[in-house]
Amino acid sequence: MNPRWCASLDEWKAAFAGLLAQLLLGPVFILVIVVLCISIIGIPFLLLLPFALKRVGIRGIMLVGMLAWSLRYLAFSQGNATSGMWLLWTGILLHGICYDFFFVTGQIYVDTKAPDDLRAAAQGFIAFVTLGVGMFIGSWLSGLVVDAYAVAGAGPAQHAWRSIWLVPAAGAAGVLMLFGLFFR
Repeated sequence: MNPRWCASLDEWKAAFAGLLAQLLLGPVFILVIVVLCISIIGIPFLLLLPFALKRVGIRGIMLVGMLAWSLRYLAFSQGNATSGMWLLWTGILLHGICYDFFFVTGQIYVDTKAPDDLRAAAQGFIAFVTLGVGMFIGSWLSGLVVDAYAVAGAGPAQHAWRSIWLVPAAGAAGVLMLFGLFFR
């Protein structure tokens, strides 16, 4: 007896297969793949860091990291979901060099300059400034930028994304120039 409200085993299999296909091919799966790529691409740069530090020094490595941030945002500004998808992937894959060559190198610099008795406090302070206050201010400013580039009359979800991404690209390029001029 198979009442109408009770699904057969084949119906359960079909429903499960459909759910599995949605999970494997849907946006959540794509997000997992992107995050995995970001994590994996960072490993070679992290392994390259000690050799690069010896060759070009902390200043040079941090300049490369800042240049990579600017190029990353520039790639996002020019990419799209069709013919420009390679630019979006380039921007995503640049995350490893951006993070390792800027944030990790900054932590190494603080570690080498801080006195032994203040090293932990200095590391905590730089993390608070960059990952706490810096992210708070960056999130607030990015909201202002996104709101400023909303396309009028096009609905609530329409924005000039190319212009939006050019703002942090220009900001990172400006920081790169200031850092290059004043950090010794």
